[in-house]
Amino acid sequence: MLRLFLVLLLGAEGGTQTGRSWLRLAKRASDNGQRFRQIIRNPALETPGARMPAQADYDDATLDALNACFKSFAAEGRNR
Repeated sequence: MLRLFLVLLLGAEGGTQTGRSWLRLAKRASDNGQRFRQIIRNPALETPGARMPAQADYDDATLDALNACFKSFAAEGRNR
């Protein structure tokens, strides 16, 4: 879980590489969790020219936590 917080709050990734809002990414996680995981593991395979670095070393627990976190953003966005 600590790694997740570092990625979201302190890491260079922090939402700056995609050119998409956190809520748009949250919707993707909520709508298609498997594709969201694939994008995290190998963004260039899913989106040619992607600038986000691949995170192939993220284990399933980290991806599960990341997906759950983004899904909570999507739920929050729907409640506004």
